[in-house]
Amino acid sequence: MQLNLRFLDWIWHVKGSLPLAPEVSTDQAFEKLDALLQVPGTTYTRDQDRLIFQKKNQPAQDKMSIFDSGVLQVKEASQGKRLYYNLVSKTLLFCFLAPALFFGFGKVFEFTKEYRAAAYSAAAIHTHPKGGGMGRRRKKTQ
Repeated sequence: MQLNLRFLDWIWHVKGSLPLAPEVSTDQAFEKLDALLQVPGTTYTRDQDRLIFQKKNQPAQDKMSIFDSGVLQVKEASQGKRLYYNLVSKTLLFCFLAPALFFGFGKVFEFTKEYRAAAYSAAAIHTHPKGGGMGRRRKKTQ
């Protein structure tokens, strides 16, 4: 069974484009981005007008640390050159799914609270033969 993830893809993929100044060449555009890629844990390859990068164990100080991989491409469009980007981030996916995790924890605690309350009330009724329950103490006789 093939699952169509197109409706969920936007959560961890960032796609779009930016216009480039007419005088900026493809090489100049990638040279300006080079400083963002010269970070430990980042590898990249460049073919003519496309740059593909991967990141592993990126430091928190990395300006692009949220992205794990991506493709940057310069293309000629009707209104001039544009930089197209397709970036992937597992961190964004985690940020989207984290509330569901805490919602699940809340539901588990809610269920155990109800279960415990029922168990305590059942134990209170059956603990003392006269129905005294757990909350009552016997008076000491002297």
